[in-house]
Amino acid sequence: MTDETSNSSNSAQEALTVNREGTRASQKKKPNRKLTLGLSLLAVVALAGGAAGLGLSGCSKKTEAAAPVKVKSTTAPTTTPTTTTTIAVGPTAALTGVQLNLDDAAGAALLARPVLVAKMDNSPEAMPQIGIEQADMVIELKVEGISRYMTVFQSKDVQQIGPIRSARTSDPDLLAMFGRPLVAWSGGNENVVQVMAETPWIQSESHSQAPDAYSRSSAKKAPHNLILDAPKLYSYADQPTVLPSQLFNYVTPGQDPGGTPVPGFDMKVGMSPMGFVWDPATSTWLRWSNNRRHLAADGAQIAPTNVVVLETPYAASAADSRSPEAQTIGFGNAWVFTQGRMTVGTWERSARDQPWKLTSATGQPMLLTPGSTFVELPETGTSPRLLDEATAAQLQAG
Repeated sequence: MTDETSNSSNSAQEALTVNREGTRASQKKKPNRKLTLGLSLLAVVALAGGAAGLGLSGCSKKTEAAAPVKVKSTTAPTTTPTTTTTIAVGPTAALTGVQLNLDDAAGAALLARPVLVAKMDNSPEAMPQIGIEQADMVIELKVEGISRYMTVFQSKDVQQIGPIRSARTSDPDLLAMFGRPLVAWSGGNENVVQVMAETPWIQSESHSQAPDAYSRSSAKKAPHNLILDAPKLYSYADQPTVLPSQLFNYVTPGQDPGGTPVPGFDMKVGMSPMGFVWDPATSTWLRWSNNRRHLAADGAQIAPTNVVVLETPYAASAADSRSPEAQTIGFGNAWVFTQGRMTVGTWERSARDQPWKLTSATGQPMLLTPGSTFVELPETGTSPRLLDEATAAQLQAG
């Protein structure tokens, strides 16, 4: 696929109507929870034994209580009134689960905006990316060979985002989870452009649709240098705003998320290698990408609060048979990494406007910690490879 919209097509070549429903791979049976529990145990064994990293878990006897002694009261009983105090709080960010303070008017104003989703380059030439450290959520999915990011913004006042790249037919089903988002993308072949144009639940604002919101940076070569002016793109937002619903379940203050302690893990999405190492000092997962520390343009290492890995089937796109399309409506195996721990379970998503339902091997909801989240969508048969303490420490030191 090219990153720019096709120049023109003659009258004899009409636009293709893409039947995306036909591309979804049929899944005949759901993942077995017993099998998932087995995977969890195997993961713990792998952790205990160490794994190669990015370099490459009688009844006591009852005693009878003495009979109470009845004492005749000589005074009238007193009643102590009880009071209930309601603590006023601000809104909760749907994409992070973070609750704002009541007096945070600026933060509440950001949450009243539509979600902005930007397709972002993940090739080595694109690093370091701009604005990715301010994303509430990043979804990494396979394209042709390598992976690409779907960066999702709402709760932070991001100014620039990039490099921006092209859309794929995987995108509409994912975008439906975010209300009616603004979508920034560089272009695509004529069939993908048609699919995006026929997706009514998004506000499509590509490079050709809103050219004044994009510019080319001299710091990198095309096509790795298209930068989005986020405030300018927000000026195109339609009204009324359609806001997103909460996508994940989060722990409450002091609640234990459960799971098995792990120092880190690595894996690939498509041919793009990445990994995460738990950092107790910041309570985040430090990220590596393309065999190097994943740094933002300001030099800070990308470090989300949570990482969610969802094993996802891919099928050939009806818009371009060379392009893989993620089948994100269905079910599969899931791993949640939060607070330095891993929980294994399954994901299920019944419709495009519904979030992923994450269920542990014991049948309980899989819980995240309020904060930013990376969602990794490796193809079916790919699971996280756990790092041992030595490998994780070596990565941190390197």
